[in-house]
Amino acid sequence: MQRLLLWSLSQLSWSHEASPITSLTWFEEWFLYLEWKYHATNLRQQDMEAAWGIDKRLALDMAAFLSWPRFASFEEDKALRNPQKWAKYDKYRVIQWDMTNIPAPKFADASLHRATFSQYYGMNCAKSGIGMQLCGWVIPEKAWTGAVEDGPYHSNAGYLQAQKEFQEADLVAGEVIKFHNI
Repeated sequence: MQRLLLWSLSQLSWSHEASPITSLTWFEEWFLYLEWKYHATNLRQQDMEAAWGIDKRLALDMAAFLSWPRFASFEEDKALRNPQKWAKYDKYRVIQWDMTNIPAPKFADASLHRATFSQYYGMNCAKSGIGMQLCGWVIPEKAWTGAVEDGPYHSNAGYLQAQKEFQEADLVAGEVIKFHNI
């Protein structure tokens, strides 16, 4: 939680100083950056990088994201979850995994179309695993091509090994509390 707060403060102060290139306020710069990041605008990336330094902000954003822990610690998870709703899981490290799709355009190239087409979603897409701990901590995994089935994705994505390593490092009273994948 502390890292999230520090990231927020660093992001807000990053553009608080006047920029010699633009007359936009820091709020306008952030609005433009978030529009670009979440593809709400169709401006050319190279123009935005040249005029507003979007590439620097994206690098800072990504570095902050990658510095966060992948999973919430057992103590954080337990402290932040709803005690009435999740009381029966107090001695467990529960994580829920699912798959989600990220829509993609239809490709003219047959091999790209075949690699990205998902029978389950009925469209061209990328597929990504998404996890959530009971405290609300969301764990996004890397996206793969849409044609991959869930079983091979879960077996090869690497998050199960990462969970094992995390639980062995996050001891509670000297004991390992294993993840329970739902």
